[in-house]
Amino acid sequence: MAQNVRSMRFDLSERFLVDPPPDSPDAVRSEVKKDDILITIVGANTGDVCRFPSDEDRHYVCQSVALLRLADVALSPFVETFLASKGAGRDQLEKFIYGAGRPHLSFEQLRSVVVPIPPLGEQAEIMQRVSEKLDEINQVEAACKAELTRSAALRQSILKDAFAGKLVPQDPDDEPASELLARIRAERDAATPKKRTRKKATA
Repeated sequence: MAQNVRSMRFDLSERFLVDPPPDSPDAVRSEVKKDDILITIVGANTGDVCRFPSDEDRHYVCQSVALLRLADVALSPFVETFLASKGAGRDQLEKFIYGAGRPHLSFEQLRSVVVPIPPLGEQAEIMQRVSEKLDEINQVEAACKAELTRSAALRQSILKDAFAGKLVPQDPDDEPASELLARIRAERDAATPKKRTRKKATA
């Protein structure tokens, strides 16, 4: 599941199917519930935090992901945002990460992270502002993607017009491109000396 945990986003583009034994203590302990906080603790994405969005499918954490289940799930959106934010929880997590080749976080280190819980009204205001800013970012990203698509199409159109002779005024007396290419090929073939084949001497 580590590949599914992205910063404030649960990504299901990749899935690995598991079939844990029914009523297994490990399965019960590792099954993810709605609003659980997931933290990658091993690998390149160590420190990424997201909130599990729903109870629709059964999902289980692997050893690379820590599961944090809050006593009050109403706090989950705020805790997720705090832990994922630079200058806040993310800085604390990065301070604890160890191992250059294969980064890690330990459960003991996670327990050391301090999450200040403001009053509910302040939480709501913080989350509202964060939501507004994230919406703005999403709009900018969508606009950038649209412009990249448009520029790629424009580039292909320009190249097509260039080789069709549509970028500059054309003289009707000019030789058509197809005939020019045919003439160039013919001249090249004529200029290429033909290889002579030697007859084998007979005894």
